[in-house]
Amino acid sequence: MILAMIPSFSMLTAMPSASFLLAQQPDPFGGWGFFVPIILMFILFWFLLIRPAQKREKERQQMLASIRKHDEVITAGGIIGRVVGIQEKAEGIAGGEDVLRIEVDDGTHLRVLRSMIIKVRGKEDGSGSKSDQSAADSKKS
Repeated sequence: MILAMIPSFSMLTAMPSASFLLAQQPDPFGGWGFFVPIILMFILFWFLLIRPAQKREKERQQMLASIRKHDEVITAGGIIGRVVGIQEKAEGIAGGEDVLRIEVDDGTHLRVLRSMIIKVRGKEDGSGSKSDQSAADSKKS
């Protein structure tokens, strides 16, 4: 009586399983299905990591190439000064890099490699902010 209510085992086993049906379908990428996620990840990394880094490096190279006399610069060491001279392709310890001569205070000059400059403020941007000028005025008096 109870066995009459349960479908027979022959009916359950006669239906194909879902994994069997999936295995029979043709691959939509024609054998390249394994490489598609890897290629998509590479494209994602390109647009999220590599391309922005290349853009930042290009902007930095343009900034370094545009340094002129009387520009105010900030070095990687945090030194702020005004460019008073540029020696291109300096030999010796500089290893053929450009060397900038910056004035950090009245009569105090430093030689710095061009590649160590992290920020440039041109002469037209102003040589300092109002707080810097007011601090300098308070030191003088």
